[in-house]
Amino acid sequence: YMDSLHLSLTSPQGNFLYTSDGGWSWLADSIPSAYPIVKQKLVSDTVVWAFSSQPNATPTRKSAILKSTDAGRPWFAAGPPDTLVMMGADFTSEKVAWCASPTHLWATTNGGSSWQRRGSLKQWSGVYRGSLHDMIFFDSSTGFLGGASSLNADVVFQSTTNGGWAWDW
Repeated sequence: YMDSLHLSLTSPQGNFLYTSDGGWSWLADSIPSAYPIVKQKLVSDTVVWAFSSQPNATPTRKSAILKSTDAGRPWFAAGPPDTLVMMGADFTSEKVAWCASPTHLWATTNGGSSWQRRGSLKQWSGVYRGSLHDMIFFDSSTGFLGGASSLNADVVFQSTTNGGWAWDW
């Protein structure tokens, strides 16, 4: 979400900037996370989601999904259980967000209060499932995951058109 008045910016260190007047003035704050901010998305005038994660792509890396409903004041945890290893995340509205574990897609449709496991991600030949580099969803059904093989330089994509219940190459 971005219009001529509203914009938000984030640094990996968690510095957060928000404007509601086209950049004439900025609110400066920070996102309270122990890990670098990997992705942040403003989805309405005041609702912002953030994904933070350790930079290594190991199966045990720590990550978090945070949300603010007041333009960055305050932030609260809105992700799936802490035991889930998240490799990526994306956000499409105030209520809908997505995250990928090494094996499955997870979704929330109630603003992060609860998360539902969706379909299994495909295991591509020679690629560790944790090599996900980014994901993007355009709406509640259409999304893409992108990754790369650690064995060779192959770039691979998976797509869904049914909300993550099934994945295609």
